Amino acid sequence: MGINLRTLWKWRKRTTMDDLKTGPKGPSFTTLTKAEEAMIVAFRHRTLLPLDNFTP
Repeated sequence: MGINLRTLWKWRKRTTMDDLKTGPKGPSFTTLTKAEEAMIVAFRHRTLLPLDNFTP
C-alpha cells in the first residue's frame, strides 16, 4: 500500500474509525497583567489604531 509500518500500527491501535483532531488539544488563553494592559491601552491611544491592526 505504500504506507509506513509505524503508521499502520498506530491506526490498528485505534478504537474508532474517526479522524483525530489535528489542532491544539485545548484552548490556549492568555491573561495580561495590569502593566501589559496599560501599555496596550496607551499604545492604542497614541496610535489611534483599532485592536485588529496590530495583533498577529
